[in-house]
Amino acid sequence: MKADLIKALHIISSRSAAATLKVVLRMPDHRVLFSEDLLAYGPVPAGNELIHWRLIREDFLGSIYLDCPELSMDHYADNVWLGNDSRLAKHRPIIVWVSPKLGEQLLLAWITFLFDHLKLDLSQLLIAQIEHLHPNQPARGITEISREDIKQALPEARPLSQQEIDEYQRAWETYTSSDPVDLMRFLSRQSDNTALVAAMKQLVYRYPSVETGLCVFDEDLLQNTQKHGPEAKRIIAFTMGDKNRLDSPGENYLFYRLRKLGHPHRSRPLVTVNGNCRTIDSCQVVLTAYGLQILEGRSDALELDDIDDWIGGVHLDNTMNIPFRINDDLYLSM
Repeated sequence: MKADLIKALHIISSRSAAATLKVVLRMPDHRVLFSEDLLAYGPVPAGNELIHWRLIREDFLGSIYLDCPELSMDHYADNVWLGNDSRLAKHRPIIVWVSPKLGEQLLLAWITFLFDHLKLDLSQLLIAQIEHLHPNQPARGITEISREDIKQALPEARPLSQQEIDEYQRAWETYTSSDPVDLMRFLSRQSDNTALVAAMKQLVYRYPSVETGLCVFDEDLLQNTQKHGPEAKRIIAFTMGDKNRLDSPGENYLFYRLRKLGHPHRSRPLVTVNGNCRTIDSCQVVLTAYGLQILEGRSDALELDDIDDWIGGVHLDNTMNIPFRINDDLYLSM
């Protein structure tokens, strides 16, 4: 098994995770590729035109990483897996490292889709999934796992069955679909892939709650602004505190969402953002009167025209019949 790991080409979810894996397995740089993209967040529209898709993603990532407003994936061209299809075609086998987290399940779904699109050999694709670090401790995301954790939980790399490939490709089609009903259909199906279904279920919480008109991230940010503000770094630190979630965004994405809650283009901002808004350390955030009304459950105060968000391929705005979240399920408004 260890010999197979050493000979394989590996794909993992981030540059930091790639560095950890190379140390643990004592592999050279060219044996590990990583994803440079936060696939689980922002616009991810369907389509086979990878250049157009990449421009959309680069524009979104530039809005999150304010120190790199013209972010280009070419910066990591030698080490990212997208764009290295010639290497993917040559190496046998190719091992994808994932945990049950949404972002990593989507990474595997994306890879199965692109392997098919690029006509690469899916039979050479293996999965190394870390589900538990200890018998009763669910695995954190691969990016958060230490060297010692990987050594202890070193999984057996195994091929994907045709049924698993079909389900991951269906998951990617669902995620990139512009129709939110496709997510409802996906989650209503029977499936043996409990990790994938549980991860995709997290997308439900990206939709606005019927009580607040906000996704779960924005609800948490508002609550933590009230409890732990005004320093943005404290608000975000407490919002990131639940490491057991299958959908746990990083600080840059949460800071992006926090800024959106106070955007002056909103008809009624929920927070006021002060200081240097380009950096978490120098930014302060306080609730507006409207933000407090929303936290108190004043649904009569909701401004639904301000809903403007992306969930994979779905663009939520006031031109569509927006699904609302009630508890753990989605319902289309009438």
